[in-house]
Amino acid sequence: IRVHDAWLVPVLAIGSLAFVLDGYFLGATHGPILRWASIFSTGVGFVPAGLLAWATGSNHALWGALTCFMLARVVSLGIFVPRTLRELSGAG
Repeated sequence: IRVHDAWLVPVLAIGSLAFVLDGYFLGATHGPILRWASIFSTGVGFVPAGLLAWATGSNHALWGALTCFMLARVVSLGIFVPRTLRELSGAG
């Protein structure tokens, strides 16, 4: 189990950002953005790394796939934050 301890920091750090952004968009009732980000993150972040994990049977690759998914989620949701802030301020 200690062999996977190195994954704690990236999974928790990136995952916490992803969940904060999820909450932001849920609270702002921007469902279509959340849906798009989920599809994008799964296709770009998780599937390629998940296939690698499946092919190699590596737990490290599986943790990497989870991290890639959450990173893609942070990036894909983060792109929309400035637009939603402009909408809230009335400058949009």
